[in-house]
Amino acid sequence: MQGCEEVKSHPWFKDFDWDSLKAKTLKPTFVPNIEKKNFDDNHVNNRGWNDEDEIQEYQALLKRQS
Repeated sequence: MQGCEEVKSHPWFKDFDWDSLKAKTLKPTFVPNIEKKNFDDNHVNNRGWNDEDEIQEYQALLKRQS
């Protein structure tokens, strides 16, 4: 057995409702509150990184490669 069937047959997923997932009717176990901050940023930018600068540099690199 290989591929997705191997994953689906793993004991961790023994009670998982694959049919509901496929039908897109599976109810999430957690729905974040859109009124609250849901991202733990305690470990982000802990080295003085500027994410926006990194994103712009990466986008420029991608443009050069295309």
